[in-house]
Amino acid sequence: MKWSVITRLTIIATGAAIVCGLGLAGIATGKVNHHPGHRSPFNGSGHSRYESTGQACFRAAWEGSGTWNTNYMESAPEVDGSGNDTTTDKDSSSYSWHLGEVESGADCALELLRFPGAKPSGGAVWNLGFTRITANGQDEYTAPNQAPVSTNCSQTETDHARAAAVTGNMSIKRKGSAIVFVMSTDLPTDNCGAYSAPRAVAGGKLGPFLLSDSVAVPRKVFEKDGEVKIKISSDPKHGPQGNCGLQPAEPPPTVTCSQAGSWQGTLTLRQG
Repeated sequence: MKWSVITRLTIIATGAAIVCGLGLAGIATGKVNHHPGHRSPFNGSGHSRYESTGQACFRAAWEGSGTWNTNYMESAPEVDGSGNDTTTDKDSSSYSWHLGEVESGADCALELLRFPGAKPSGGAVWNLGFTRITANGQDEYTAPNQAPVSTNCSQTETDHARAAAVTGNMSIKRKGSAIVFVMSTDLPTDNCGAYSAPRAVAGGKLGPFLLSDSVAVPRKVFEKDGEVKIKISSDPKHGPQGNCGLQPAEPPPTVTCSQAGSWQGTLTLRQG
């Protein structure tokens, strides 16, 4: 009986050691508790080459896409008490852009100099490429004892950037030994509802939704790589607000509203 107990304990202890050993082996080989690395919002490739003057000049391209939608309803009672007048707007859009800059003289979207104390400079205006929006509007007005009046719209508008029709820009800010890129994009004007494109409703608030800063990119990245791609997204601080940013008000009318939208883009800086 004692031998049987000892044997059983030995088997249990051996099994535990094997399981523990396998666990340690798994950790050692990276098969257990593996956490994928954080993906950087920027990456570089190629080799940066400075000219004999000690200058590196980068061109810029900016492309991306996004969506926007608004659901707005306003209701007010008739004076005679027969019911409510109701206005409903259900507007939405998808948009995209592919922009660059035609070179002008010695201008650089980003200019780096090797001289001691030299600070990065540059900027770009988008006068090459296009912006496009596909908008949809479903607007309806109803009144007591009357048939609803509906307006439906679907429209695609494209603006081609030219020297005389610039759509947005890029500027840079220095942050220690790093560079922050400030992106601004304009969209074509559409005729599908008042709120199909990213804009505030009447009386509401919306920040500069199509403006955003990149992460701070170390200058050494551009001193090493000849091409750098930077992911930039819409800033939530400038995005849709609760009840479309409308201040509470005493009815009538009663207004309920919601907006949602976001965009993502890639800024490519290429030397040469």
